[in-house]
Amino acid sequence: MAGCSGTGRARRVLSYGVAVLLVCLVAMPASAPAAAVSGATLASAPAAPGDEYWAAGYNLPGIDRDVTALAFGPDGSLYAGGSFAAAGMVAANRIARWDGSQWHPLGSGMGGREYSCNGPYVTALAVGPDGSLYAGGCFATAGGTAADNIARWEGTQWHPLGSGIDEHRVEALAVGPDGSLYVGGEFNTAGGVAVNHIARWDGTQWHPLGSGMGGGYPCADPYVTALAVGPDGSLYAGGCFATAGGVAANRIARWNGSQWHPLGSGMGNVVYALAFGSDGLLYAGGDFTTAGGVAANRIARWDGSQWHPLGSGMGKVVYTLAFGSDGSLYAGGDFTTAGGMAANRIARWDGSQWHPLGSGMGGPGVSALVFGPDGSLYAGGRFITAGGVAANNITRWDGTEWRSLSLGSGMDNMVEALAVGRDGSLYAGGWFSTAGGVAANFIARWDGSQWHPLGSGLGGMAVSALAFGPDGSLYAGGRFWTAGGVAAKFIARWNAATSSWHPLGNGMDYFVYALAVGPDGSLYAGGNFATAGGVAVNRIARWDGSQWHPLGSGMEGGGGHPSCYGPYVTALAVGPDGSLYAGGCFTTAGGVAANHIARWDGSQWHPLGSGMSWDVQALALGPDGSLYAGGYFSTAGGVAADYIARWDAATSSWQPLGSGMSGAVLALAFGPDGSLYAGSRFSTADGVAANGIARWDGSQWHLLGSGMTGPYQSSVSALAFGLDSSLYAGGEFDTAGGKPSVRIARWTGVEVRGPAAWFPIALIDQ
Repeated sequence: MAGCSGTGRARRVLSYGVAVLLVCLVAMPASAPAAAVSGATLASAPAAPGDEYWAAGYNLPGIDRDVTALAFGPDGSLYAGGSFAAAGMVAANRIARWDGSQWHPLGSGMGGREYSCNGPYVTALAVGPDGSLYAGGCFATAGGTAADNIARWEGTQWHPLGSGIDEHRVEALAVGPDGSLYVGGEFNTAGGVAVNHIARWDGTQWHPLGSGMGGGYPCADPYVTALAVGPDGSLYAGGCFATAGGVAANRIARWNGSQWHPLGSGMGNVVYALAFGSDGLLYAGGDFTTAGGVAANRIARWDGSQWHPLGSGMGKVVYTLAFGSDGSLYAGGDFTTAGGMAANRIARWDGSQWHPLGSGMGGPGVSALVFGPDGSLYAGGRFITAGGVAANNITRWDGTEWRSLSLGSGMDNMVEALAVGRDGSLYAGGWFSTAGGVAANFIARWDGSQWHPLGSGLGGMAVSALAFGPDGSLYAGGRFWTAGGVAAKFIARWNAATSSWHPLGNGMDYFVYALAVGPDGSLYAGGNFATAGGVAVNRIARWDGSQWHPLGSGMEGGGGHPSCYGPYVTALAVGPDGSLYAGGCFTTAGGVAANHIARWDGSQWHPLGSGMSWDVQALALGPDGSLYAGGYFSTAGGVAADYIARWDAATSSWQPLGSGMSGAVLALAFGPDGSLYAGSRFSTADGVAANGIARWDGSQWHLLGSGMTGPYQSSVSALAFGLDSSLYAGGEFDTAGGKPSVRIARWTGVEVRGPAAWFPIALIDQ
């Protein structure tokens, strides 16, 4: 039968926000050196020195990214493919195996094709007669071996299929009665042979199927996205094409072994899924609204001579189909209705009407379905919950309810801000909706073993900044308009004693990116807002506990660089003398020329030398009172300083930190060892591979193990130290030190030295 297929057409696009971490420092008693956390590890030895200090357990429940293909092996193992880097507690590059209780990697997984098709990822899986697993998608290597977009796993290692497929991705796989593998996709050649989007592998070489598929409106660039083998051995292909073997065949066709045949007049739009029922009839799902000229919303049945609709069909696209043992048809996609009934991304057809499966999925959609040997239905895709339970891109339907496949303490989306409370609890804000499987709308608290929501969280898009007030209140700023169901425009206060959110006046007119608390308890907020509490403030304001105040005429100017479309303020820090430092994207502060950074003395703004060449994203004050700045700039005070620099107030000059970083610095924090820790999108620090995080000891940069990685551009956007000297890092990444650590990580290798330790002011000023 046909292998399970995923659409592969809609790749995930991440939206990187601006992350800000305020660190104000004060002396505290020293503590003993932190030890590595005990618990499960992913390998018998660390991949790099220091990786042993990255804590395990911050993996995501389920799988960390899209699952676009599923298939069962003859031993009952479930195989999953997609764009993920981690499956449960296991680092698994785009493919993994579930044995019923835990995930296992398949060698080193897939790599490459970052540019030609935005890979790597796996979009299709199929199992051969000998039990071998075939994987297709967008990748250049499998298990470290060259394998262009298709490979075979025989249980211990990966093997290429000849010279593979050209640089265009594979979208669908199916195995024929003779064991031949059929492959469909966007490609034009297979093994160097012209095949035009569909080919057959006989075990040793590639063959075309006639002249393949051709384009035509609306499919100028044809592709095959679905394959299925019929009871008579014929191969059926669906996708976006106008001809098959030179014959008119709109989006669907049949190959009888020697030539192509149309199925009536075909479909009005793309076909994404094909499946045969126990009645031997073919079912097709996709984005079409007509089949054979008959109205059929996204799903239809072919009886051998004509097309039939299945009730009133779906409200949106169908991406995947699977038949249960009782003959029922299951459909997954991005629809919210089936047969006119509410059915979130998945539904069942009993032969006469559609039925939902519980409350369905919470998220964009389902792209892969497969039934297990025990009759359970497994669903993969891009979703956060299934039946209201945390599932993260993969889940199981046991016939009555949805069940998660694994547990973990990671986040389902980016972490942008961190702060540590008086009791040692870690507070995290960002773009996430779940933390450790718990519903937590953009903000959550970690007690050392599990995550807790803060009421009903925030209503909006994200939390970008966190800060504690002297009374222990937690302030949150970001891209939201309600807090705990109460109107709170872009800024709010959490009262832990009453477990309630409160607005700060009537808030801002636009986003808040940075927060800081002054010595007198005043709260400073920066962002790209023009008003606060109805008062003109121009990107920065002060809250005195009852109302908002401007700081002079605020910030103006900016722009001219992709990272700087200001004016806006993205970083704030309070100095030992009570001065407020502000960084961001602006060219004036209080009407005075101040390129991207300035100091407020309580009555007016002052520049810091000639400032930076581009915007500042993070600020931190060192034990000696020096100000450190990170961002997108390449010069500071006219001196070369790649993305990070130190302001020496005594000489009124900027100084570089070694040769700097290879990419923007987004977060800074001083540790109890007196070292400066930097988080970023950089891959090197001072020319040495550092992967998103590094430590400056005052004279040179040091690595924190192998750092962070992810399937997309990984970044560390927030840093904070706990009371136990652990360093917490948040951002957009999937592994830390080679361990699955999804958007949140903990480093325990900080050694406390000397008579004093340095912590964020939030730890004592509450």
